[in-house]
Amino acid sequence: MGEETLQQRIRRLSKLTKSEMKIAELFEREYHTLAFETLQTLSSKAGVGLATMGRFINKLGYRSFPEFIESTKNEVLARLDSPIEQYTAKKNAIPETKDNELALHVEYAIRNLMEMRARIAADDIKRAASLIAESKGTLYVMGAASSQGLAYFFHTLAMYFKDRVVLLDSNPSLLSHRLIDVSGDDVLVAIMHYRFSTQTVLAGRYFSRKGGKLILVSDREFNPLSASAAVQLVARSESPSMFNSRCGTLLILETLIAAVIPLLEQQVYERFAAFENLSEEFGTFAMAASPSKWNGMHSKMEHEKEEDNGH
Repeated sequence: MGEETLQQRIRRLSKLTKSEMKIAELFEREYHTLAFETLQTLSSKAGVGLATMGRFINKLGYRSFPEFIESTKNEVLARLDSPIEQYTAKKNAIPETKDNELALHVEYAIRNLMEMRARIAADDIKRAASLIAESKGTLYVMGAASSQGLAYFFHTLAMYFKDRVVLLDSNPSLLSHRLIDVSGDDVLVAIMHYRFSTQTVLAGRYFSRKGGKLILVSDREFNPLSASAAVQLVARSESPSMFNSRCGTLLILETLIAAVIPLLEQQVYERFAAFENLSEEFGTFAMAASPSKWNGMHSKMEHEKEEDNGH
């Protein structure tokens, strides 16, 4: 347990009470400054009693509050080894340009993206990509409300490397029909933001019960599907406007696509060729794919086929 991070310890807990959820959200929100807090200040900020705070810290596996503080401090210092994480820790120092909406939104986006880069380990991306590439079953994709557009985006591009990709509708009357054939060979990419779609939560839990692998993309570390996820990728969504930003989530999805393609490269070339032929037949696009790009991909595909035949 000594090597587990604070977030991993919390994620390992199967169920949190309302008070524990308040504490978990505080730990996530003020992660970089926890080492400077006292038991009293943390309890006050979370809105819970001293005893409740103490019990939760013990529940996480820390023998005492000083051990919790020391462990958290070492964890934060280890993350500050890289320049990108130093930037994250100092993100509040970025001046806000209140008279320029574009500049203000760009600043918030940079903060979210830098924090996301510090939070997500490269191995988590690799594992998620491997689950998708190595799956023998169907790839399901789901998101509700603003997450639905992101799910549609991921589903569209995933069709280039998988032949069985299903976009789940959050309509309760249709969801059961789409999930009826889920098995342990399948993978679900679920996109979910605070306040968390009930249908996405139910689908994710059902998927997990059937033995399928759940890849969860969210804006909160602690959410109703954390315990069910094989891989969880978190991107904060703070924004200066009344609506939260989704740029971090979009970047995660683009990164996943980029990470899967090398694992299924030959299949991607073949399916891309088929898509191009269909697009030309149906006149899908006003402009055709760049000849140089397509010829390069086609030449590489033919070269690899020749090498395979030679062996």
